Formats: sequence, structure tokens, C-alpha cells
Amino acid sequence: MNIEELKNLRTKKGWTRKQLADKLAVSVKTIQAWEQGFKNPRPSMLALLDNLFAEKETYSILNNFWGIALNLKSNIKLVRLYTSKEELDNLLHIVKIANGDNLNGYTIFIVKTNDLEATDLLLNDEILKYSDIKSIEIIETYKKALTEKQIKECKLRVRLNERKIIND
Repeated sequence: MNIEELKNLRTKKGWTRKQLADKLAVSVKTIQAWEQGFKNPRPSMLALLDNLFAEKETYSILNNFWGIALNLKSNIKLVRLYTSKEELDNLLHIVKIANGDNLNGYTIFIVKTNDLEATDLLLNDEILKYSDIKSIEIIETYKKALTEKQIKECKLRVRLNERKIIND
């Protein structure tokens, strides 16, 4: 999306700044700053704007996420969720090459959720809400890996792949 066109696109849809701000969960001042070129939206917000102004708005329903967690130290834990098993497998392949098949500290898991649209996640900064989680199932663990309880205590951020957001 070309941010310079935001005002034209908004008025073409018949929306006020307030209506657009409510749809994006931002302030009216933020919309005004974008339209006047004082600020630029984050990449995830640009993707959401693209979706809002797209002529065809068909969104993927997401309810399964494939996750990887790394236990670095007692107070440092990294967790990332992917929308497809292929994306997780690609990352695992890279990790195995980098670490020489040593996956100590890693946990591979699946998160089942309520049905979500990509826009729900974008509005929440790609963070999965705890209330949306139905279950977490550990698939594989390696030495010093995280437990299910430790994973639940982490911020679960989904890596949304832009091409998966809109179905053509």
C-alpha cells in the first residue's frame, strides 16, 4: 500500500478518521499523522491496511500453529509460532545446519486455538491471546527443553506470512 493514498482510500470507502482508527485499534491522531506524512505505520499495520482496503477480502481462518521454543537461560526463553508446518520445518533445517544437529534446549510443539483471522492477530501485534488457546501439544523435546507450562508463560508471537493472509 502507498501510504500517501491513505486519505483517498479512506474517503472512497466513506470512512471517517475515527471509523478507520476504530477498525485498526489506533488513535485518530495516528491516522492523521499517517495521512499528513508525519509518521509511517509499522509493517504489520501496513499489511492490515492493505487487507482493509483490498477489493476482495477473503481471509484465511487459522486454528493450528506450529511452534518452536528455545530455553537459553533460566530467564531467557524464545518462542515463535508459524502458520504452517513447512515454515517450521524450514527453520528447523536452518537451525540443524547452524548447530550441527544439536537441538539441546529446543521444544517443538503444536498450539490449537479458536478460529482466528489473520487480521485478529495483526491487530494484536501478532501476539496470540491466552484466551484463544485451546491446547498445547509437545511434539519433540531436546535436552534442557521448555515444558508446556513454561511455554504458556511466554509471549506467543505468530510469524504471519503475508502470502497466507489473503486467499485469491
